[in-house]
Amino acid sequence: MDKPTARSWLSRISRFDPTGLNWPRAVLFLDIALVPLVVFRAIGHEQYLLSALFGLFFAWLDDPGGSLANRASHIAVFTLIGAGVTALGFGIGGYAWGWRVLAAFAITLVAGLAAAFGVRRFVNAMLLNVWFLVTLGLASSFHHHSRITSYTWAQVLAWVGGAALWLSATFTARLVRGRGDRPRPITELPGDTARKPLTRPLVMFALMRALVTAGTIALAFGLDLSHGYWMPIAVMVAMKPNLEQSTLTAAQRVVGALIGAVTAALLLLMGL
Repeated sequence: MDKPTARSWLSRISRFDPTGLNWPRAVLFLDIALVPLVVFRAIGHEQYLLSALFGLFFAWLDDPGGSLANRASHIAVFTLIGAGVTALGFGIGGYAWGWRVLAAFAITLVAGLAAAFGVRRFVNAMLLNVWFLVTLGLASSFHHHSRITSYTWAQVLAWVGGAALWLSATFTARLVRGRGDRPRPITELPGDTARKPLTRPLVMFALMRALVTAGTIALAFGLDLSHGYWMPIAVMVAMKPNLEQSTLTAAQRVVGALIGAVTAALLLLMGL
């Protein structure tokens, strides 16, 4: 087998997949997201907007399709677990950074071990894992701004409200389209729920993800880096079970960051 050349490697990094664009689905989400955007803007509590949007978005991703009862029960369990994650993240966001490191390690490890219950549940656990990292960053930011008041219980309610908004949308769609099972709204996500044994490679991968995530949390919050909470999120997205996939994803993120930095610098220079 021929070794990959630099040209083929660059083509893989910059390859455009038109099938990944789904404009009707994007417009649908934007239409539903306008509801919390208008509500929180009107009442003057924009600090709770992200919790509502993430609750809406992740409930949409978690939707397994099928009958309305199956979808409602599945999303309800996901929402309750997400509410606990939200409460923990915002609850310890202002504590010493060591507690955040321990919590991030524990949640990332549990999320990694969820692969034993099927690929679908692993993806759902990873979504909640990413949301927990976001809550730590948001809580830390609110803690450093004395003019912004954020209550943990209100963040939890915003998360639950966002997920409930997606349930309301599915119920409305059922009334319009009639009875019958519906397919998964996000078919790109795996639907496999077959259980797998806790093999040594699986446990080691989950442990490695947890250690790396905890390490980046320690760097971000221990050194009080500006917007440092993006470090663990970037690690979470880039780390794949396969080394080649991890390298490709990391390279794509670096190239994307460089393009964004160059674009921002040009815009700033044009505005001077």
